Amino acid sequence: MSQKAIRMVSKFSQIGGARIGFFNATWPLAKFSATSEAVSVRCAFKFIFPKDKIYRLSRYDGHPNALYRPTGLQIQHDVSSYPVFFVFWTFNFERLKRELEALGYKVRENSTNSRCCSRRRTTVERISARMIFWGRGMLRDSADWIGREAANP
Repeated sequence: MSQKAIRMVSKFSQIGGARIGFFNATWPLAKFSATSEAVSVRCAFKFIFPKDKIYRLSRYDGHPNALYRPTGLQIQHDVSSYPVFFVFWTFNFERLKRELEALGYKVRENSTNSRCCSRRRTTVERISARMIFWGRGMLRDSADWIGREAANP
């Protein structure tokens, strides 16, 4: 079944935040929806994860040194066109877990929380990183050029 063919008639939805790749959106900028066929996260774009493309749903505890320790649902998936790292931040993880289990999903209590160690980067993340490094190089080169011009009036 293609992702476009899945119609998200929500049986459950919750407002929260999301971490998608390197992008983080705080509450209330993300919406999580679930049916027995798929889950979706809407945050600027709508990401639909068919049930057969999800290989693990697990609790994800945020950074321990944060002002409050956020809790979320990590979606580990096989959708190659989406960023690898997905977390939906919620204030009520227990309700989210209960509702997902009622729809037939298994939610593990803890994830490995390995943020960067074994993840593969998407094309967008690779291009963004290259643009940042290229921009820094341009700033450094222009600062050198301005320094040479000032020294040789």
